[in-house]
Amino acid sequence: MWLQQPLDYQKTKYTCGPESTRLVFWYEKGVALDEAQLANEEKTDPQRGTVAGSIARVLNSHRGDYFFEVSVPRSPANYMSDVVNDVYYANTSLVANVLPSYLPYWSGLHSTGHYLVIYGYDERGGGYIYHADEFDPSKVYPNYRGPNPYGGWRVDLAHAFAAVHHSPSKSIIW
Repeated sequence: MWLQQPLDYQKTKYTCGPESTRLVFWYEKGVALDEAQLANEEKTDPQRGTVAGSIARVLNSHRGDYFFEVSVPRSPANYMSDVVNDVYYANTSLVANVLPSYLPYWSGLHSTGHYLVIYGYDERGGGYIYHADEFDPSKVYPNYRGPNPYGGWRVDLAHAFAAVHHSPSKSIIW
């Protein structure tokens, strides 16, 4: 099962957190908030990026409730359960902090933390997680000609969990 998740690219090399927040709201409310405004609200720093707790705080403040929280999945099965709860039962996407070098479609391109949107799953064949990745290096680095992770991706559960498990915060916002 997957949601009809809108996708747009992040406008700077360090605003993957605010853009992920923007994409979750865009799906939920049909409104694309301003990435720069969200970066300000999340206190995103050009050198350090965004703290996971800030993403949860801003998601909740715009929703007007306390739905989103930061969680550390303990196993691939636990991760899949969290994704199913949000996508199937709550009909919303979630944000994951990942270490992109564990994702096959990144081709080892990025070795620091990154946020992306999880918008679906498939429990067959060992399990798969659907990623909406907003990073388009050609938009941030005009002369870039390498692999491009931008887009919707189906990632096997083992790689998807490893990417979260080895990320700086090891967390998801769900």
